[in-house]
Amino acid sequence: MNRRPIAAAARIVAAALLLALAAPGQQPLISLTGDAGLCTRSWDSSRGLPQNSVNALQQARDGAMWIATFGGLAQFDGRDWQTVDPASTPGLPESRVLALAEGPDGALWIGTEHGAVVRLVNGRVETITQFDGVAVAALHVLSETSVLAATPRDVFVVGRDGSVAPFAALPVPLVQAFAPCGELALAAGRSGLWRLGAGTAERLRAEPSRCLALFADGGIALGEDRGVVRAARLGEPFEPLRLPEPAAGEPVESLLVHEGALWIAAGARLLRCADGEPVEIARCARPIQT
Repeated sequence: MNRRPIAAAARIVAAALLLALAAPGQQPLISLTGDAGLCTRSWDSSRGLPQNSVNALQQARDGAMWIATFGGLAQFDGRDWQTVDPASTPGLPESRVLALAEGPDGALWIGTEHGAVVRLVNGRVETITQFDGVAVAALHVLSETSVLAATPRDVFVVGRDGSVAPFAALPVPLVQAFAPCGELALAAGRSGLWRLGAGTAERLRAEPSRCLALFADGGIALGEDRGVVRAARLGEPFEPLRLPEPAAGEPVESLLVHEGALWIAAGARLLRCADGEPVEIARCARPIQT
């Protein structure tokens, strides 16, 4: 099947579209409020999604988009949808998927609400491990054979052989997002911003955050409960990024840097910040959640 690559710039727009699901008869789902040369489409459970909640997005190397929902996984190639759930895919332990990450070998690592970590390779599920009573909120691939898995208690190194070990001696709880940086990764969540090195965890900032994005010049942006803060580089002070009302008081659920511009999903609004202040691009019928 020929895949139609989905551009990175459209990825956060796709998140907005997938999550801005209005009740039947409520229109429009998306209204463009800025001139960014965008067009919009929306999908829900009547148009291909297995369920109307989107918890994570992962673009595969072949251009296809994986969408994690509480009704299983959906794969979208730009034209057709395919659902991956326990009914269609033996070995998948549950439908409530929270976290996705693609390995260097093309395998899709999956984390679930009830603590399962599995790999999906060529349509076949490999069970890796099961955490007891905790969700796997985020994943970060280390190699073909291991990932970081974030649970409410700590960040763990999970091996393909089923091994599980705390990443560092110091617990790193309540992580919601990872981003590659330096030797390993940055981790952001309710316990603050952490720099993860070779078996070490250093907390860089104590204030809680919801998501993060890195710039090519070393800058970093954090999405918080009420807005965005940004630093020129790690180690420098974070300063608030002024968002237009009413987005200024909304929780920020997703950030993406593309071609130097910062895309921001705040409440029910999609904003873009290039050289100056953020500009609202689109408005959704309900808050964006990823």
